[in-house]
Amino acid sequence: MLRKARKRKAFERKLAADVTVDAKSFYRFVRFQAKSRDRVGPLKYSVGNIIENDKCMSALLNCFFASVFTHENVGSFPEVNQVFIGDSSQSLSEVKITSSDVLNKVIKLKDGDDGIMPEFLQEIASEISEPLSIVYNKSIAEEVVPQE
Repeated sequence: MLRKARKRKAFERKLAADVTVDAKSFYRFVRFQAKSRDRVGPLKYSVGNIIENDKCMSALLNCFFASVFTHENVGSFPEVNQVFIGDSSQSLSEVKITSSDVLNKVIKLKDGDDGIMPEFLQEIASEISEPLSIVYNKSIAEEVVPQE
């Protein structure tokens, strides 16, 4: 067991050292360590039949979600009351995440549910802080959360 842990630690150190030249291996390792998987199904619908085909599962989920959403009248919206009291210099107008913000957070990481050892991320923190800050800022600007 101890030998296995040493081999894993050595492998993670090699990944951390090579992240600038072989980022693909690093991201493959991170995805593999994540406990959540992107798999859906098989699904059972009301008759009791089991569906395994991706297109059929998609159609079944679409029918279900379409049935629970309401159709709203988008022609008339309620009036919005201003809650913020103050001048424009006091308002939050821009959120900017710097690479040093990311670096400070990564350095302080503790064990999480994603299966990635914090020591590994802390070792490569200086290499990943800039790309992560770019992803975070782009996500905020476009109001979209990346899939991967």
